[in-house]
Amino acid sequence: MEATLYKQYHPKLKRFTEKRDLTSLSNLEKWCKKMCIAFDSDILNQNSDSNETLHWLINTFPLILAYQGKTQEAEQFLHRAISYWSDKYIQNKQSQNLVHLIDPTINLLRLYKLTNQKSAFQSLMNEIAIIANQDKANLGGITVNEEILGEQWHTLYAATLDELLKFYILESNFSEVLKLKAIIPEKLKNSDVYLEAKVTALIGLGEYEAVIQLCWQQINKTTCIKNGVYSFRLYEAFMGMEKINKANTVMKHLISTMEKTPLDSLLLLTFSSNLIEIEKLPPSSYLVKKTLKNI
Repeated sequence: MEATLYKQYHPKLKRFTEKRDLTSLSNLEKWCKKMCIAFDSDILNQNSDSNETLHWLINTFPLILAYQGKTQEAEQFLHRAISYWSDKYIQNKQSQNLVHLIDPTINLLRLYKLTNQKSAFQSLMNEIAIIANQDKANLGGITVNEEILGEQWHTLYAATLDELLKFYILESNFSEVLKLKAIIPEKLKNSDVYLEAKVTALIGLGEYEAVIQLCWQQINKTTCIKNGVYSFRLYEAFMGMEKINKANTVMKHLISTMEKTPLDSLLLLTFSSNLIEIEKLPPSSYLVKKTLKNI
C-alpha cells in the first residue's frame, strides 16, 4: 500500500510588520557622525528644555549602544533618561516631561525582550500597568492618565500593547494573546497590531479554520504589504491543514504580486526575504512518499 505522508510544517510565529533585533546596522558609523554634528550645531550652549534634537539624541543613543552589543550600557542609559525626565517633571510640573518618559520606557521594555530578560520585562510591564488599568499608567514612578498626556496617551497604550503581544508570541503564550481582546479598546481590537498577533496566535494553536476566515476578511479590505502578510498567513493555514495545492496556489499568487511591488522599505525587504526563503523549500518539498507493506 502506498501512502503520502507529510512532514510537519513549522509556521513563522513572528509578526512580519515588526522586525527588531540587535544586529549591527551597516551605516552605524554614519549614524554616529550625524549625531555628533547635531550635538555641536543644535545642542551645545542651547536651552535643553524644548530642544527636539536633544530629545532625539537621548532616544537614539541607547539604540546605538545596543547595536554595538553594549546592552548593559544601553539599559543603564535608559534608566538615566527615565530618571532625568522624572526629575525634570518634579522640578517644574510640566506635563511635556512626562511625554518624554514614553520613549525610554518603551525602549527599555524592548531591550528587556530582546535580551531575554523575562522577569525584568514582566516587572516593568506590571509597573506601567496601562493594559490592566486602561485609565491610568505609571511612568518613571509618576502616575499619568489621558488628561495629562493628551494624544500621547494613545501612543503609550498602543506601544505597550505592541510589546506585550510580541512577548506573548515569543513565549508561545498564544492563549494570552486571545484573552487581551476582552480588555483592550475597540479601536485596537481592529488594528493590525492586534489582528496580526491574533492570526499568529491562532496558527500557533492550530485553529486553522479561524485563521482562514480572519485572513480572507483582512485580504479583502487591505492592500500592499498588509494584504501580503495576511495572504502569507493564509498559506500557512493551508499548510497546517495539509492542503498543499491550495497553499501552493496562494504562494504563487503572493510571489507574483510581490514581484510587481517596489521594495522601497525595510518592511517590504524583510517580508520579501521570508518569501524567498519559503520559495527555496516549495510546498511540494513537504511531501514524502513511502511504501507501507502489509504484514
